[in-house]
Amino acid sequence: PSLRSDVDMARTLLERREIARLPGARYRFFMLFRRLLLASVVGVALAGCPHPSRGSAMPAVPTGGDGAARSRFVEAQRVFEAARSDDRPDATGEVAPLDGASGADFLAIASKYADDPIAPLANLYAGMALLREAAYADAVAPLTAAREDDGGDRKIEERATLMLGLAKTYVGDHAAARGLLTAGEVALDGDAERVEWHAALAAAHADGPTPLEALSHYDAFYAST
Repeated sequence: PSLRSDVDMARTLLERREIARLPGARYRFFMLFRRLLLASVVGVALAGCPHPSRGSAMPAVPTGGDGAARSRFVEAQRVFEAARSDDRPDATGEVAPLDGASGADFLAIASKYADDPIAPLANLYAGMALLREAAYADAVAPLTAAREDDGGDRKIEERATLMLGLAKTYVGDHAAARGLLTAGEVALDGDAERVEWHAALAAAHADGPTPLEALSHYDAFYAST
């Protein structure tokens, strides 16, 4: 069956509030939104993918600290932002090689300069890069580190919260994802990210105690694709 017919069937079950009494249908609805998430990655944009320009949600590079650390990060950031827009997982889960800046590059910066003001931002970008590489489980640790130590920059904490919510969705920890995604909405950077945010919240709600909350997010996602 087509994705649209699956969606319509799942929505009908939810609207009739039959989903709570039909574990099998609820599971199929959850699996549907896993498909929606894949569609958002392939067809729209994965969190951290390059944008024509970054908006005010993005934290600034700190001006203090070790100049070498800052220069190394800025160069990695430049390459990351300029990477080809097709450097994303395809429908098979394969990831095209990145043009130089990967999650491992940012992790190395965060590790070498752990006591420098650049470390929280390097952890954030490590998580963003790992998300783009579809290394969702690996993204959790650096994003958690960026949330817990934002270097005094609230935008790092907010952005890390959003990215961690996406990572938690992809690894199936929907209970944690719901709160993180809701709190992280303030850090959304552009329409493409909002589309993925809706898909993630749809999946998180569909697999939790409030499946009807998935409907509005599904509608917003589907209207944008």
